Amino acid sequence: MHTREPRTLPFTKRAVLLLTVLACGPALGACGSSDIEQPPAASVDPRLYQDAGARAPAVAEKSHAEKEREAVDAVNRAMGGDFKALTPLFDPDADFSFSPGMVDASDRDGMLKALGDAFAAFSDRKYAARDIWLAEDAAIVAWDMQAMQSGDYMGIKPTGKQVGIKGLTILWFQANGLIKDMHLYMDVGAVLAQLGAAPKGADVSAPSVTLATSPEVFVAAGNDQEQKNIAILNASYDALEAKNEAGFLAPFADDVEVFRLDHDGPVRGKEERRKYFKTITHGLSQFSQDPKYAWGVGPFAIEEYVLKGINSGPLGPAQATGHSVNLHLVDVNEMKDGKIVRKWSFGNSLELLAQTGVVDRASPAATSPLVH
Repeated sequence: MHTREPRTLPFTKRAVLLLTVLACGPALGACGSSDIEQPPAASVDPRLYQDAGARAPAVAEKSHAEKEREAVDAVNRAMGGDFKALTPLFDPDADFSFSPGMVDASDRDGMLKALGDAFAAFSDRKYAARDIWLAEDAAIVAWDMQAMQSGDYMGIKPTGKQVGIKGLTILWFQANGLIKDMHLYMDVGAVLAQLGAAPKGADVSAPSVTLATSPEVFVAAGNDQEQKNIAILNASYDALEAKNEAGFLAPFADDVEVFRLDHDGPVRGKEERRKYFKTITHGLSQFSQDPKYAWGVGPFAIEEYVLKGINSGPLGPAQATGHSVNLHLVDVNEMKDGKIVRKWSFGNSLELLAQTGVVDRASPAATSPLVH
């Protein structure tokens, strides 16, 4: 059993106390407190009385959109440089699709390898985001790239040619801010056309690419109008699936402009939309348009979807091959007064050519790891 030692004063203090008692006698009151040596008053730091907020200014919490924008900017820098810089931005189990349906990965390492394979043939890459749409759980980025072919690309030896590439990236975020999924769209057929190896029969032209100095950024407001815009777009898609021409054309402005990755410049007017309707409905039987994701961001309605069907009629260069078709697309629609005034369609022309057999499957392009 441990016993607590009695607390004793140091010798010098005990001596002073004893002398004081003897001097004061039995009545301690005879000595005033001023007669006893007092310890010095403790110094007080006046800063203790200052407002705590003045000592440590509060740091404003960044908004969800600001955090997303920072991550998007970091991804954009990596796209023009070293893909390994993406490592801390992505969850280790992040999913990835390159021109979805062509190359997929189910973890971060696989994603980095897929990106490296996709762009390994191109040096001196210059990348710039053109438009960024920030939604609650995702960021959609339209981008442009300029590069030189300095390595083998889909069976094509280095040409030293400059290429311009337009594309779109969709990033999905987790609650902790890490990216959990990435879909990257670009038109491989348009790249081949610029290298002098356009697939035979393909209606593909090289796009002109000018890099933006800074992107235009749009942030979702989460209001009713954004949801109405999505509803208008979906009604048009439903009408296409039902082969209802009037319903499909209803939301398009008479002077609508439509941009594609495999063409330079837009096609204009509702009549061009009518031609598209006839091409799809005559070229595909058992047709369906399966929506995957949709976002309303300011005046834009954005949707990722898959066109499915059997190639039972003329469909571009394909002529009733009987092959199954699954085309992965993203449409960005700019709305004004309930009408679509501009549409950007992001897809990959090589996907259709490979699935319908227009691209010879014995050719280097068809057997490339970029084509299933």
